[in-house]
Amino acid sequence: MSALWWIVLSGLAMCVLSLVGGVALLTPERVFERLVLPLVALAAGALLGGALFHMLPEAVRALGNSLAVYAWVAAGMLSFLVLEQFLHWHHCHRPVGAHRPLGYLVLVADGLHNLIGGWRSAVPSWWTSDSGW
Repeated sequence: MSALWWIVLSGLAMCVLSLVGGVALLTPERVFERLVLPLVALAAGALLGGALFHMLPEAVRALGNSLAVYAWVAAGMLSFLVLEQFLHWHHCHRPVGAHRPLGYLVLVADGLHNLIGGWRSAVPSWWTSDSGW
């Protein structure tokens, strides 16, 4: 199979995966409430897995096994925890007991992230000598 077909198939697979969040937004409220937490957990696990199993070893390889690399990772996780807590508790005009997780926000942001990542991965590959562009 040529490189172009692998690019097209990979792009389609990424599109289908990113549409899971969009389809979840179209489901009825009762179904969405059952789907949102597993989908958010899947998105968070994928992002953490990509960061810890792919990017962290590259950072250690590039910068050395120093404390600064791990301090930046911890600072990033802590900042996102603080951001989530701030948005969850203070970005709502409902009574305190009626607060809910921001599942819609996470699903839309993850879908947009996947779409842009797919474009960023596919477009440069189209202009290689193997694909004929």
